[in-house]
Amino acid sequence: MGNCFSGQRESSSSKNNSNSAASKPEVKTNDVKTTKETSVGEKKAEVSSTTNTTSAKSTTSSEPSKVSNTVLGDQASQKPSTNASSSNFDSATNSFLLKPASLARYLIGPKGATIKQLQEETSSKINIQDLDSDTKQVKIENTSQPENVYKRLMAELKKYGWEYDSSEKQFIEHETEAMKLFKELEKKISEESKLMSDCFERASKAHESGDGALAKQLSDEGKKHQELMKKYQLESAQTMFEHLNKDKGDLEIDLHGQYVDNAMNFLRKRIEKLRSEKQNKLTIIYGAGNHSDEKGPKIKPAVLEYLRNEGITFEEINHGSISANI
Repeated sequence: MGNCFSGQRESSSSKNNSNSAASKPEVKTNDVKTTKETSVGEKKAEVSSTTNTTSAKSTTSSEPSKVSNTVLGDQASQKPSTNASSSNFDSATNSFLLKPASLARYLIGPKGATIKQLQEETSSKINIQDLDSDTKQVKIENTSQPENVYKRLMAELKKYGWEYDSSEKQFIEHETEAMKLFKELEKKISEESKLMSDCFERASKAHESGDGALAKQLSDEGKKHQELMKKYQLESAQTMFEHLNKDKGDLEIDLHGQYVDNAMNFLRKRIEKLRSEKQNKLTIIYGAGNHSDEKGPKIKPAVLEYLRNEGITFEEINHGSISANI
C-alpha cells in the first residue's frame, strides 16, 4: 500500500481535488482528523507521565477494549531500579532540591498557571528559589501536610517522565513503555496520512486526465490508508487514555491529549457505567488549555456543552477540572 507515496505533505488542494472528482468514489475527508483537536503541547504534557511500578489495568470494563497486549507501564518481568528513591523530601525544612533546575518549568507552567493550580489543589504555598546554577530549592509552606504536597509535585514531574534517583542525587528522565508505544502510533498516523493524501491527489489528477480506471485504483488505495490511519488514531487514543487513568478510580476521568470525539466517547461511556452503578459524582479532568492554539481550548467547551445538554449540573474544582453531578 505504499506505492502511492511521493514524499509530498498533505495539502488542502489534494483534499479539494479528490472531492471534486465526480466519477470516482467519494472521499470523506471530513471524517478524518489528521490533526489533533487538542494542542500539541497539551498532548505532550499528558503523555509523558511514567509508570515504573504500576501495572496497567483499564479503569473500567465498559470502556473500549485494550488495543494490544502491550503493558502500559514497565513490563512485569522487569525489576524496579534499586537506585530509585521514593522521596528526597526534607521534613526538617519542608523542602526538597530540584536538580536539574530546568525542571522548575514543569511545576511553574506557562505564565505560572501550573503552580497556581497546584497551590489551589493542595491549599499550600510553594516557593521555588535558586540554590545554585543547576539546583533549585522548593519550599512547601502554609499547610499541615507538606509531605502530601510533595507527593503531588512528584506526580506532576512524573507526568513529564522525571523521577528522583538517589544514586545520582537528582531527577532522571525515563521513557515509559506507554510513551514508546504512543510515539510509534503517532509515527504510523503521520505516515498513513501522507500516503492517503498522495493517493487522493493522484486519483484526482488521473480523473481530470480522463483515466477513470487509474483514478478508481488510486482512490481505493487512498481509502485503505485512510482506514489504517483511523485505526492507529483509535489505538493512540486508547493508549493515552489507559496510561493517564490507570491509577484513577471510576469516579475520576482524565481526558487530556484526546481528539474531542474520542474524549466525549470516553466520557459518555464512563457516565453510563456510573449511572448503572447508582453513582452520582464524577470528577472530569480536561486541562486548563494553556497550550491550546489561537482558537482556544477544545475539550473543555465540548464537555461543558454535553453536560448542559444532558441536564447534568457541575461545579468547577479548578480551571482544569470539574465535579459533575451525574
